[in-house]
Amino acid sequence: MMKRLFFILLASLLMLFACNSEDTTDEGQQGTEDPPVETPDDDSDEPVDDGEDDSDPSDEGEDDQGEDDTTTLPELPATKTETMMIEGMEEEMTLNLLQDEEADFSVYIPDDMQGAFNDGDLDVYTNFGGTLNEDARLFIYEETEADVLVTLESNGFTTEAADTMAFDFTDTEQTLVKDGFSGRIGSFTHQDDDYTIGYYYPSEFGDGFSARLPLIVDSLVWHDS
Repeated sequence: MMKRLFFILLASLLMLFACNSEDTTDEGQQGTEDPPVETPDDDSDEPVDDGEDDSDPSDEGEDDQGEDDTTTLPELPATKTETMMIEGMEEEMTLNLLQDEEADFSVYIPDDMQGAFNDGDLDVYTNFGGTLNEDARLFIYEETEADVLVTLESNGFTTEAADTMAFDFTDTEQTLVKDGFSGRIGSFTHQDDDYTIGYYYPSEFGDGFSARLPLIVDSLVWHDS
């Protein structure tokens, strides 16, 4: 009888110990679990760092290209004074600087003449006494002589062979012929580009125009020099 009670008591103690061990193991396992991963809220205004660079490399390229397109004009005095000969008399003339970013050269224009660039092409007219006269004109175009002659011929000019050269840098020259006018046209190249230079004026403008012509031509400053 005493042995039976002893075995019953021992079995009860073993069962109680086993239950305590299972509770302790469950609590230990629950304590070592990883915390749940939080999913970002789609409605959040805060940016999500995905580790990638969101900058657009094309923006830098556009900025660099814009700077490269900028034309740098030579730094030249705004005015200068030259001496010309009119009817055997020396006369001082003030010349004004004319520049344009689309042009291949800068030039000085006498104070009593008007000049302008148009897409890099130059036209200069007399303005003697404040009266503009587009029939007394010097031009330098980045075009072939044949193309320029098409326009001149539509304005009544024809050409003849020139006995002498008016410019020391032209390859060919021809005399422009029209009743009551004097003129010349010539072709030359610069940096492998074709140019045409020419002038014409009414005969009564001969002394004044011919005296100013070399002042303009000699003042040319090419932007690649």
